[in-house]
Amino acid sequence: MLTTLPDHAVHDTPQDKELIRYVLRRMQNKRMERFKNKNQNGECVMREKNKPIHVFIVDNSSGKNPAIADYLSQSDQFQIAGIDTGMKSASFTHLGVLPEPFVVVMLMSDSPHCDILWIKKMKKTYADLRIIVLSEYNYVLFFHTLMEAGVNNILNMDTKPEQVAQVIECTLDGHFFLPYSFYHLLNHISSVFTEVEIQTLELIALDYTNAQMAKELNVTIRTVESRLTKIYDKLEVSSRRGAVKKIMQMK
Repeated sequence: MLTTLPDHAVHDTPQDKELIRYVLRRMQNKRMERFKNKNQNGECVMREKNKPIHVFIVDNSSGKNPAIADYLSQSDQFQIAGIDTGMKSASFTHLGVLPEPFVVVMLMSDSPHCDILWIKKMKKTYADLRIIVLSEYNYVLFFHTLMEAGVNNILNMDTKPEQVAQVIECTLDGHFFLPYSFYHLLNHISSVFTEVEIQTLELIALDYTNAQMAKELNVTIRTVESRLTKIYDKLEVSSRRGAVKKIMQMK
């Protein structure tokens, strides 16, 4: 199980701060996100349930969850469009126009950089391609990287085959999931910080000054400074940048 990311992989960028805001917003509202499928006119559409779902499996995990392919291939609900265990050669472009509905399930390797490049390449070729990723990485920054690459859903590597099958269907119906480790992170944040400290963290991510925080929270600047000190102590950092970086590294 991978448990660390190198320090240089954590950046203090607007995108990172946006993800922090997302995490903190989810702390206050843990409902599952849902994005409906829409046509070119912006109207919600439903897929035809009676069509078999074409699934292309890319397994770069050295066989860490082989039961997924076996389970899907035995179900009348799914039609395996291909199985590839070599990331460099993995491709379904020979299929031409992809049959609908079509979903890629990728079991990522321990070195996911090439996997992500492949995802970006496929999304560039097939803009509407649905991709579900299973990975052992469980860091917020990594989730963000996958979402930016165009991944539709992210699961833990040890997700049961029947659950993967359910997520494939949910993906086609417009639902979005994150690994349960993400929700562990939310619970971890809620156990470490008070509600007002979480509000303060969100304002840090919004680049509020102490004076702006005081106005937004209807408290004095001294109170803001006191809260920041407590937050820094809990995170064992000494600056706002350090606080953002530390939260990005939480798991």
